[in-house]
Amino acid sequence: MKCIEGPLPEKLDDIAQRVGAIRGLSKGCRYFAGNYPWVARYDLFRKRILINQGFLNILTEEEALAVLVHEEAHAVQRARYILRAIITIIFSTIVIFAVTQAEFAFLGLFYTTQLISIFLIFAITLVDLLIILPLVVKWSSCLFNLKRFEIEADLLAVKEVGKKPLISALEKAQGSTMRARDSIFTKLIEYWLYSVDSCIHLPYEKRLKFLSNC
Repeated sequence: MKCIEGPLPEKLDDIAQRVGAIRGLSKGCRYFAGNYPWVARYDLFRKRILINQGFLNILTEEEALAVLVHEEAHAVQRARYILRAIITIIFSTIVIFAVTQAEFAFLGLFYTTQLISIFLIFAITLVDLLIILPLVVKWSSCLFNLKRFEIEADLLAVKEVGKKPLISALEKAQGSTMRARDSIFTKLIEYWLYSVDSCIHLPYEKRLKFLSNC
């Protein structure tokens, strides 16, 4: 029996039972629906699936099933994913530390006044946060192949439900307008979410092409 929590659409009760009947999937996930800034996401640490209520309202039953099977697959991958993510984080931290040391050594060559030094430190920090750090994390995730977990989840959804419902759900997700308010802070969070998301997922066009060729 799948545990349903939150104001989920009534149709998901039957869908959850179908997901729970699929052999090999985790039986411990709980579902929560709400106004999240994503369509569906597996919470790695709390072992739950967070679903955007508005997105689910526009899905057919088969499309919703494909999305939930994909997210449930991440629960099965949890231990392997955490191990690989830890290795990626450690490697990224070492690279970023080395880059930072090189930057401050370079900064020492241009030391003139305290005001100029403060300006250079601010500029370097800004470049690190907006450019260097996302690039290092993306490069590290590619090196340790974090995208394989998304591909595995897609393949399981295709196997159990079919590729057409999953492709259709992806197209609806791509066309959705569930975005945060336009402020500097939310734009920065959105930028970071996109940077992290691009480390894990295939680009939309490549993902559709991959699923179409399955």
